[in-house]
Amino acid sequence: ATARKVVEITRVTDNMRRLVPALVTQLKPLVLGRKGIDKQQMEQILARMADKFETQLPKYAEIVAQVYAREFTEDELTAILELHQSPAGQLLIARQPVLEKGLMKVGREFGQRVAMEAVQEYLMEQGMGTRRKPAGKKEKARDL
Repeated sequence: ATARKVVEITRVTDNMRRLVPALVTQLKPLVLGRKGIDKQQMEQILARMADKFETQLPKYAEIVAQVYAREFTEDELTAILELHQSPAGQLLIARQPVLEKGLMKVGREFGQRVAMEAVQEYLMEQGMGTRRKPAGKKEKARDL
């Protein structure tokens, strides 16, 4: 019962609802890869997926509650619930959508930078790359 309260107060279904458009977009290649499905049919299928996600949100909330119940003791769940009921917890919940959006952007940019560094390092080690100038540094005539 406490796990369900935690799921409710943390707005798990609202969070999932915000993710549905991105999930549906990610599933687009799966639909496009099916033989005999044209663009109009694909759009209808994607719309149905979005509707299906919406109707399944209560089931998702129950699954999340079961995970919480497995991972936390009753005392821990009570403490988590009390935290989220506090003014600071309510503030965290209210700002969660903005935080998620900002963290996704930062994470994507960080991941791209790290990936590019790894590619550059590998190419340099293999003698296949050229050294890139750090951003903001001007090239000197002798570097050209």
